[in-house]
Amino acid sequence: MSEAFDVVVVGFGLAGAVAALEAARAGARTLVLDAAPADQVGGNSLVAGQGVFGSTDHNGLARYLAALRIRVADRYSWAGHAMAVVPYLTSLGIPMAPGKAGGDFVEAPGSEALRRWRLADVREGPIVRRVQKLAVASGVRVRCDARAIGLGHTDRSRFCVAYAQRGRRVTVDARHAVVLATGGQAARRRRASSGTPFALGDALKLARQVGARTFPAGCAGPFYGFRVPGTRSALTPRHLYGLSTPEPRSGVLVSRTDARRLRIPPPHLHGLTKGRSARYVTAQLPPALLVVDDEALGGGPLVEPWPDGHAEGWARRYGEAWSHTNDVEIGRGWVRGLGRESRRRLNLSARGELFALPLEPVVLNTLGGLRCDAAYRVLSGTGAIEGLYAVGEVSSVFGRLYQGSGNLTECVLAGRIAVDSALHGKDPRRS
Repeated sequence: MSEAFDVVVVGFGLAGAVAALEAARAGARTLVLDAAPADQVGGNSLVAGQGVFGSTDHNGLARYLAALRIRVADRYSWAGHAMAVVPYLTSLGIPMAPGKAGGDFVEAPGSEALRRWRLADVREGPIVRRVQKLAVASGVRVRCDARAIGLGHTDRSRFCVAYAQRGRRVTVDARHAVVLATGGQAARRRRASSGTPFALGDALKLARQVGARTFPAGCAGPFYGFRVPGTRSALTPRHLYGLSTPEPRSGVLVSRTDARRLRIPPPHLHGLTKGRSARYVTAQLPPALLVVDDEALGGGPLVEPWPDGHAEGWARRYGEAWSHTNDVEIGRGWVRGLGRESRRRLNLSARGELFALPLEPVVLNTLGGLRCDAAYRVLSGTGAIEGLYAVGEVSSVFGRLYQGSGNLTECVLAGRIAVDSALHGKDPRRS
């Protein structure tokens, strides 16, 4: 007979961790399955800017969400849940302070009501690590290297979930609810992604097995990144952005197809246009080379973690942090010296040695894919699938809009709403 749990959560990023924590605190026997190895569990929450948004003006925030055309059943209710995110994190002992962490937000009617908070103390790791620890301490059982591969109904419980772990197929029962929190599906795209390599679109495949409706997910990007050889993961060079002049000392971006000098939008906008349109800049980006001279190469790592608490996530991309002198990456052949012929073909005339890092268009992540109701219950063609919930990027209401500080905000509020509905039958529009 299969082992039985009250709630099974698939994915242990921030959305899954919050859902698991809340379920355990409510007395539910809770299991988390995650496809990643134990030292890489956390998904995109590890590498997200460690910030959230909210407001002290409920009506203003709801007006802002309306201006962005956020697809939720009740924007006023959703705004109220967003306003509760910072007090909730603070109640967990996670200190938040006013300030920006992550990308910009779109300027639209109501944006003056938006307030942003960042993780106040990054020394103890990113937000997701702290929530994971609380979940485990509350009795949540976590199985890593456990990729969910099947979802169905049984006579003995609401759902059964099959997962593969170390060559074995295991089945567990979920008496009350299954919460899908696998992140987006960026790693299934042809392009590399700066998101987790374990974002394989599993939630969509599982949900389809029980009749869910799916839709093409919004894609953040493209922008330039360095694809780690042998993976679908991409890293963003610190020299890449802010290139206003083609000076090798600061770095120059060169098209690999026709040797043109390239310029790209600054990263802090996440490719967003300013103003009311809230659209992505979706320029076609050719393969490129980031060329730097030996002075720039000696000035620090070409790829450097952002200093806001998620350096751990960047290091997990290929097992270690990028070397300070870039010597390790040169030895691996990731950074290569440019010979005379290459310099002539690329029309580079600087003195001294030049080095090149190959870049390609990558996506940041994907938002959406599963349609849900106000309680984050997954929808089929005939209505909500009772007991099946989707939280985080896979059910994101933002779609193609990559709202600054929006991802972690949505992870927290969706995880709480889903469990309140699953275990207590609460309507999020009335709570």
